[in-house]
Amino acid sequence: MKRNSVLIAALFSMLLFSGSMNAQSIGDVLNSKTVNEAVNKVSGAAATATKPQSIVGVWKYKGAACAYESDNVVAKMGSKVVTDKIEQELDSYCKQAGFNTASSNFIFTAKGTFVNTVGTQKFTGSYTYNKVNGALVLNYQQLTVSINGNVAAQNGTTSLLFDANKMMKLVSSMSSNTGAEETVKSISAMLNECKGVKVGFKIGK
Repeated sequence: MKRNSVLIAALFSMLLFSGSMNAQSIGDVLNSKTVNEAVNKVSGAAATATKPQSIVGVWKYKGAACAYESDNVVAKMGSKVVTDKIEQELDSYCKQAGFNTASSNFIFTAKGTFVNTVGTQKFTGSYTYNKVNGALVLNYQQLTVSINGNVAAQNGTTSLLFDANKMMKLVSSMSSNTGAEETVKSISAMLNECKGVKVGFKIGK
């Protein structure tokens, strides 16, 4: 029964996000490799989500992150299309602010302080982390910015996720690039269409 519900959600989502679906029958869609892979991914997603016991150490920046908060199956099925697009746009914006996979990182100490290297800039501050629920609070000293987020590890990827508007403001305050206006508008427009979305940074050791 549960699988049937997920299959129906998968069909509904694919009808929403794929223009080529009109030419296929319901049977073709339900038996397609794409749907079956998506069903397996959604069915097993919740079981693989974990909260790191500790974030102390050096975490390299791996790119922008985007994730759905909603437990709604239909939302999750459509999320891959949406989150991939948001990550692509946000990654471009982060690059304009100085983030890069070669030298950008987060260093969290056992004393509750952190250093966030963004390109040639270094931002310092203090943090609190709750290993039970993954709640993270970053207090940036130079930027006089405090941002609440969450640390989540899923499918081998660890992400720092924040409220979309606060995340955009944080990256904007780090950037001296004033030519990113169109990118900001593009991302903001997508985020306004997608309630329950968190964005942030993919990180890894």
